[in-house]
Amino acid sequence: MSDTLISAEGVYKSYFLDGREIPVLKGVDVSFKTGEIAVVVGPSGVGKSTLLNILGALDRPTKGEVFFKGKPYSTIQEIEFARFRNAAIGFVFQFHHLLGEFTALENAIMPLLIGGHTRPQAEIIGRNILTEMGLADRLEHKPSELSGGEQQRVAVARAIVNQPQLILADEPSGNLDQAAGEMLTRLLWTLCHEKGHGFIIVTHNPKLAEKADRIIEMRNGRIVS
Repeated sequence: MSDTLISAEGVYKSYFLDGREIPVLKGVDVSFKTGEIAVVVGPSGVGKSTLLNILGALDRPTKGEVFFKGKPYSTIQEIEFARFRNAAIGFVFQFHHLLGEFTALENAIMPLLIGGHTRPQAEIIGRNILTEMGLADRLEHKPSELSGGEQQRVAVARAIVNQPQLILADEPSGNLDQAAGEMLTRLLWTLCHEKGHGFIIVTHNPKLAEKADRIIEMRNGRIVS
């Protein structure tokens, strides 16, 4: 049985502005293994985030196919994509995207509630994960009452609360100071190794990249190494 978790084959992506085609991805072929930490690097504007969005089923390729555990995305109906993303994929972004009116615990358990867990069930799971992340005394605090590092840890908790097989992170330490960024890096690596999540991380942070199992370099919409 193949240990490939997700792969892209011949993926192209173009956007259109005022009738003009803007190619972003130009034939990407890449695969990622279960439990692997892979970092995607390259200058701004080469298509790293676009690739991440397509792998995460947030966007569709113009041409080509993405496979998750051998199943092509093209066979998943649009109405099923939200359910698939919620169950199989977690997302961590540079900007935390926490909901300001909800507490840390409420933000963390949103995917569980969307997925059909009862509130008591979800809160037990959420409390355990946030406690593991050192946030036991911050559960009832709203995002405005948390530091940047604490907010990002809540965002990571939200990403993993459903035990997804794949976590996609776009510049997860980009808005953090050095100490908070290093703490987040250790947390991500521990989660991957202990819980078996696959991680694909887009970053400009060389210290984060050098710790990865594999570094993938993109240039001009293509993977070059």
